[in-house]
Parts: sequence; structure tokens; C-alpha cells
Amino acid sequence: MIKYGYAQRVITPPLGTQMAGFLGERKAVGIHDDLYAKSLFLEFDDNQKFLLIALDTLAISSDFSQAVSSEVERRIGISRDHIFIAATHTHSGPEGLQSTKLITPDGKVLHVGNIDTALFNFTVEQTVNSAMESVKEALPGKLLFGECPFTERVFGNRRDFDTHGQSPTFKMLMLQGEGGDKALLYNFGCHPTVLHEQNHFISADFPGQVASLLTQQISELKFAMFFNGAAGDVSTRFYRQKSDFDELERIARVMAESIAKCMANTEELVLDPNKFQTLTIPVQLKIKEMPPTNVLEDMLKQAQDELQSAEEKGERNLRPWQSKVEGIESLIRTSSAIDGAEFIETALHIMNLSDLIFVGIPGELFSTLGRQIEEMLKPKKVFVVGYASDYIGYIPDMSAYDEGGYETLSTLLKRGEGEGLIDIIEKHI
Repeated sequence: MIKYGYAQRVITPPLGTQMAGFLGERKAVGIHDDLYAKSLFLEFDDNQKFLLIALDTLAISSDFSQAVSSEVERRIGISRDHIFIAATHTHSGPEGLQSTKLITPDGKVLHVGNIDTALFNFTVEQTVNSAMESVKEALPGKLLFGECPFTERVFGNRRDFDTHGQSPTFKMLMLQGEGGDKALLYNFGCHPTVLHEQNHFISADFPGQVASLLTQQISELKFAMFFNGAAGDVSTRFYRQKSDFDELERIARVMAESIAKCMANTEELVLDPNKFQTLTIPVQLKIKEMPPTNVLEDMLKQAQDELQSAEEKGERNLRPWQSKVEGIESLIRTSSAIDGAEFIETALHIMNLSDLIFVGIPGELFSTLGRQIEEMLKPKKVFVVGYASDYIGYIPDMSAYDEGGYETLSTLLKRGEGEGLIDIIEKHI
């Protein structure tokens, strides 16, 4: 028997806020659905307490995670290492909560990103309030685990349609109280980009819509939250028919139906608190060599010409060419900001709860690397969680660098650093 509690607080920013996830100015003109900071509290035997927190935002910085964890520890005594925080990565939320720490050869720390101080402080406070409320509401229950395939494919590898293979699976933890009430945490990797850059309405995208549908349709389900996974190269690109709210509803219904069916196929998971281990592993990752400005400008001109040619030929899906242009534009912007830095400074956050393990990755891990982590840690129930505790951008596998594309153009990481993260995880577990 364990105790669990849950709570959520609204973190919707004011209208006029710059929206994150796409290049260019994009101000919020309305609110389609609220954004939330969601907290799930778990208390095991021997007074071992853990908090799992998900925020409907593009990304969070290490400073944000530390601010929340420090304040929660101060107010209610839960150790910082026992607080696991991640963003859902919606592209219809605010900019202003993420930055990346870079280290120069002489030890100088640079920050790449845009922090909105007022939004940062508001979101920290709401997140802390959510965490405290989840602890306050804790009741006895049991923990169940499920893993199921989606009944219909609505997302896959966005870089290559031919690599999709079988339908992706998802994992879930379900908490069930003595009275039958349930709380749910579900996990899979996919970009929340059903809504594209034309959208100017605040939305949690499919993570919010799925949670809303589940709690509306299942009377005993009182709470649902999403941990995104290894989503660096995964999206709805080849499966969405449009990029509007009707399409968001359709895709969310497919996901919700699959998750609801899986709830009936969960099995109780009994964990051994004597085997619990939490790790925060500081890492420094090498930054790739940036091409000179004139080379980048030539690359951009060529990519723009290729996009124009594709438009003139009447190509139905222009996204690959658009992504290449956006990737080079991102690279130009980043190259001017890194100022000779050689390393990215970040951390991995791991909660190893005997047969259950959460592996927090501070960025957009490619799905191949996510599967490597899962295989490496079998037979544990593995939740690979992206956008966790920090944000360092895309984390591609080595083969992606040969293939090119938006993700490898815009990443700061030197080839092989993604595989290096896998090695670090293996050494510490």
C-alpha cells in the first residue's frame, strides 16, 4: 500500500505573450485551453516521498527546476532529488522559461535563451502550490502499470515516413484509491505540434486535450498527466490532416481511446523501497564546430532556393524544405550567441524505484536513443522522459548527422554526444 495525491494549478500566461516553439514573432491573441502545472505525489513505506511534476510549456531551464525544488524542499521537506520535473513541450505555450548554460574555455558561463522574469516567478509559484496541494490530499491506494500499443497510428518518425514500422506503444502508471478513484500518468514520445505556427491561441495541444477527454469520459478518473518521451524526431507530421483545433480533437480522441482501453489491462506494481535510488548526474557535453557566418548565409540562400523550387513544382508536403530553412536560421541565431563556448552544462535526473525507473533527459532525445535506454534497463519498467529538469535542444543519434535536416542543423551538440549520454546512464545504474 502506498499513499498518493494529485493537484494542478493554471499557468496560462497573459494575452500578448510571445509564443514558443516556432521561429519569428507570434503573440498570443486568445486562449483555447488553459495550461497547467500538474503534480503527482507518491509516498512509500519508510516515509519515502516523491513528486512527479509536468508543465504545459515548451521547455524549462535548470534554474527553473532548481527554484521549484528548493522551494518545495523548504516548505514541505521533500528532498530535491525526489522531485522530478518535466515540460510537455507544447508549441502553443509561452516563451520565457528556458535557457541553456554554455561554458567557454576560460570558464565563463553564458546563457542562450530568453527568460521572462515575471512569467518565470509566476510559474514557479503556481508549480510549488500544485506540489504542496498534491501532498496535502494524499490518500492510501495501490500502484498499477500498463504498456499498450495505440489502436490507430496518429504519429511517427517525422524525418522519414518509411521508417515507421509497427504502431508505437505507450506506458502508464495508474494510482487507484480504496474508494475506486484513479489518477493517471502516461508516457510516450511525440511533438505536441498538431497546432502549427499559424495558431495564435494558447493551448496545451494534445497532452492537454487527451487529459481533458480522459477525465470527462471516465468518471472514476480524477486526474491525468503526461510525460513526453524521446520525441526529438517524432511528431504527427505525416498523419495530421490539418493543423487546426478540429484535427487536434480527432488525434486526441484516438490517443485517449487507446489509453482508456489500456487502463483495463494494468497490473499492480509492488516496489521495494529498500532498492530506491535517486541520481542527479552533472554532465558537460561538447558543442559542435559552427561554420563561418558567410558559409551559413550561403547555406541559407541555397535552402531558400530549394524551398522556392519545391513550391513552384507544386510539392504537396513542403515541410522538409521549410524545416531545412528554419534549421539554418536557427543555427545562424545560435552561432552568434555562443561566443566561443565549448561545452553545454546540464544534468541527468534519474529516479530508480526498484522495478520502476524514470530517466530524465534535458532535451529532445531521438527515438532511437530512447529505445536504447529502454533495452539497456530491461526488465525494469522504464519511463524515458524528455524535456526534464533543463533544456539543451535536440539530441540526435550519430546517423542523423549524415542525413541532415532541421534537428541536426539546429542542435548545439557535437556528433556522438547523444550516445555519450547513454554511456553515462549505463555507468551510473
